[in-house]
Amino acid sequence: MNDELARIKQQWEEEAAPHREAIKRLSHDIQAWCEANRAQLTDEGKLRTVALASGEVQWRETPPRVTVRNPEQVLAMLDKLGLRRFVRVKEEVNKEAIAAEPAAAKALKGVTISQSERFVVIPFETRLEEVI
Repeated sequence: MNDELARIKQQWEEEAAPHREAIKRLSHDIQAWCEANRAQLTDEGKLRTVALASGEVQWRETPPRVTVRNPEQVLAMLDKLGLRRFVRVKEEVNKEAIAAEPAAAKALKGVTISQSERFVVIPFETRLEEVI
């Protein structure tokens, strides 16, 4: 059944490919037109969503993304410049170490080590995915 479903899915994906490409081209063209007319469409930037006859377009900012290359060097520089507020120090209980030494951890108040058995049934299945 899974082989047949995979074949059918592949067939429909191939049939949908030209439509996906057309949608991609049209979306690009719509964006180009909207960017060229952005000031008028957004009332000089007062709006971020514009309703059109066949749908709406939106301009949305993504959240800031910080990328750190060579974290050791950046940490050293932050220390040197006194910018410790940009350094996170996280202290937490090492549960893996406790699980590895249950006898030593038994005496710790507030720590419980438990283990149980589960019965699991995993049927053969297929994933049905929506093609976007």
